[in-house]
Amino acid sequence: MEAVNQERDISPARLTQLCNVFIKIRAEISRLKAAHEIEVKKLEAQKDKVAKALDEYCVSQGVKSVKTDGGHTFYRKVNTRYFIPEGKWDEFFKYCAENNLPELIQKRTSATNLREYLEDPDNKDVVIPALQADSNYTLSVRKAKGT
Repeated sequence: MEAVNQERDISPARLTQLCNVFIKIRAEISRLKAAHEIEVKKLEAQKDKVAKALDEYCVSQGVKSVKTDGGHTFYRKVNTRYFIPEGKWDEFFKYCAENNLPELIQKRTSATNLREYLEDPDNKDVVIPALQADSNYTLSVRKAKGT
């Protein structure tokens, strides 16, 4: 594809042309993803069946890993996801505070809640200590109606 002119005074016809190209590329990406989605789901289902058979073998043999004659190794492991149920956060925070365990709490902000808070007119003069923001522009293109 030809290089896009970086000048500020691109003609209206050229802008329309660039948007048309953008929309065609986006549509082709969507078409390709959709076309392969069904095949990917079929393959994932087959892979899950094979994984289940291998896992059942480990369980029946009482082993955690197996090296095959073909040189492959398969193994089973425990994946644990920790979470705090809704309404129990106060208990968790209290436990962490009482036992000096701040490392059990992840340090991050809620971007959505912060944006809503800061965009509220009642908070227009609020300055939150240590809060920084990094913004960048993204470009979106909408198709013309009826196309």
